[in-house]
Amino acid sequence: RAVAEPPTPSPTSPPAPRPTHLQKPLREQRWAIVSAACIAGVMIGYGLSGFAPKETDWRKEAAQHHSLYRSWTIASLSPSEAELVEQVKRASATVGVPIPIEGVSQTGALALKRAQMLGVGDQRLAHVVFAAPGMTPVALWIINRRQGRPVDADEMTLETLMMSGMAAAIWKTDEAEFLLVGGDDRAEIERYARAFWSVSVKHAVSEGR
Repeated sequence: RAVAEPPTPSPTSPPAPRPTHLQKPLREQRWAIVSAACIAGVMIGYGLSGFAPKETDWRKEAAQHHSLYRSWTIASLSPSEAELVEQVKRASATVGVPIPIEGVSQTGALALKRAQMLGVGDQRLAHVVFAAPGMTPVALWIINRRQGRPVDADEMTLETLMMSGMAAAIWKTDEAEFLLVGGDDRAEIERYARAFWSVSVKHAVSEGR
């Protein structure tokens, strides 16, 4: 008797290929493009932020510099009167701003110890060092405003604050910005600053600014 042949199995259909990116619905493609653009924008913005120019806070750097001064730092400074006059004159000429040194006598307490030039970025700073009672170091810093816009009356007022753990006073005129810093007594530093402030304002007025 003839033997029946086993039925031939029907071939299994291969799985349908997954659609490529270009075959995906337009809506999916659009969301993918938007997401990629957002991520790229964030990455570029974050990267460029590191190269953005930052304005130097010269007052902060000046205060940090002065925080290193101690009584023994200025105790060894003993220039002659003629040397001090020359230092002040040279510093004033270099920074291009009159140093209100007349304020020293008005404070009735500060002793001039040194005047020199330092710098922050590409700008020069006049750095005038005094000894307060108890040999407490006090410094007057002055920077030229580089022909900035004229200041209004509010900006010319004196402001006291704490910087780097020390009492400080700041003010400005049309021609310069000032920082007086030293010790931890805000009332005392304000009293000293008032003397320098009044002289610097008179200088500005006399210059017609």
